[in-house]
Amino acid sequence: MTGTTMHRHGTFFPDRINQYVKAMRFAADLGDDGLYKLSFGAPAVEDPNGIIAAVTITGGVTILPASFVGAVEPVVDAPWGRGISFEGSAIGAPVVTITGFDYLGQRITETVTMVSVTETFSLNAYSRIISVAVASGVTGTIDLGFSNRLGLPYKTMNVEYEIEDGVRANAGTLVVPILTDPATAATGDPRGTYAPTGTLDGIADFQILARADNWINAAGNGGYYGIAHFSA
Repeated sequence: MTGTTMHRHGTFFPDRINQYVKAMRFAADLGDDGLYKLSFGAPAVEDPNGIIAAVTITGGVTILPASFVGAVEPVVDAPWGRGISFEGSAIGAPVVTITGFDYLGQRITETVTMVSVTETFSLNAYSRIISVAVASGVTGTIDLGFSNRLGLPYKTMNVEYEIEDGVRANAGTLVVPILTDPATAATGDPRGTYAPTGTLDGIADFQILARADNWINAAGNGGYYGIAHFSA
């Protein structure tokens, strides 16, 4: 079989169970050539303070869900996770450590260097965030929210085209998977991320036709789920 348009993506991902499969070579919704079609649904508009809104940082702090908007761990509205955005108020360029999980339940630890009063983005897509630690020696406020960068179910090497509400459009921006093995706190998403051409608004349905790759490196790592995430 060459390619597929069937939607067989899993939807049951139990909380706190790691379903990552090392060196996965086959999946029911992928053609022999890795071609697959998926729907992101209708992800909400970008929200730069949808997780943390103007939390005061004095000397560095670890921000836990009790201080998040709604006082809960945020559940991302995109099926395979979503990128995170940061913005600070006159806080210099602190190192921020994000701890969370991807859609498979893999724990992720990522470090990001913020730029004062400039929006900064995570490299990985998250389904849940459980803490955000800001380095010591920092004073100011910080916002944390959802970017337009969507997670992908498989290690995706290219996107053929995008469909918005049934209308075909040019592909958006694919950040290709990072193959560094082992992953580090500074490496990007092992499956890649995708920013649509159209604007996310919580109403428009987005689909893509994409091609995944099941390459496995000399150490036996990789496959359709990519390299395992780094966690600490």
